[in-house]
Amino acid sequence: MHDLTTDPTAWDAVAATYDRSARPRLTEFSKEALRWAALTGDDEVLDVACGPGTTTELAAAVARRVQSLDFSPKMIEQLRKNCATQGNVTACVGDGQELPFPDQSFTAAFSMFGLMFFPNPHAGLQELHRVLKPGGRALISSWVPMQDSPMMQPLGAALGRVLPEALRTPPRFAFQSAEELADGLRAGGFSEVSVRTFSPIFPLPSAEHFWAESRETIFMTRMRSTLGHEWAAFETKILGELRIELKGVKSLQMPGLIGLGRKLKE
Repeated sequence: MHDLTTDPTAWDAVAATYDRSARPRLTEFSKEALRWAALTGDDEVLDVACGPGTTTELAAAVARRVQSLDFSPKMIEQLRKNCATQGNVTACVGDGQELPFPDQSFTAAFSMFGLMFFPNPHAGLQELHRVLKPGGRALISSWVPMQDSPMMQPLGAALGRVLPEALRTPPRFAFQSAEELADGLRAGGFSEVSVRTFSPIFPLPSAEHFWAESRETIFMTRMRSTLGHEWAAFETKILGELRIELKGVKSLQMPGLIGLGRKLKE
């Protein structure tokens, strides 16, 4: 699972569907991070692991300029489509662990549910610190573990019954607790560190709707490829289990962590 999240071709494969299925939920987290950052028209913003531009598009409506970076070329293509009318956005393909920008280039930096997947997330934080101007702030988000997320629990339970080997070694990502995220920011050189749990609630139209979004993740896309001709039978079984798990459920909470740190003024 870890190798999958660090493979740009895996993200390339889901760029368009990710934009349709995941972006509406992720937008709520980006809005919260932007509120906390209190951007102004003077800010020069960096968005690392920007995906299809969820945070970039919102930041560009306020900031002077936004530089976006992702290691997935298809995600950058999708971002350019989404931000085509915003003249203050520049996007490039690159490695968030070795940013191609000079020291002290930005006043604010974001990595929303991206840096947590890096092979070396601490290098990513150190790079954010390097490219920020003194007094600049970084905002990082990460997911809580699957078993602690009401949004993910139904899928985990259904998978556990249909294909238990899929969860035999559950994925472990960086910064899955407030303490880990705060410690990571401090180790990256940041001060005035604070971490919040943000838990928006999303309506659940049906189990079918839930599965239609879940099946478009990189994990399920790879599982579809692995199962091959067995995918159709698997999908029928998993949907049946989700109908059981979600019977009578009208909404689900989706908790995530958002951390803020500042680069000390010299």
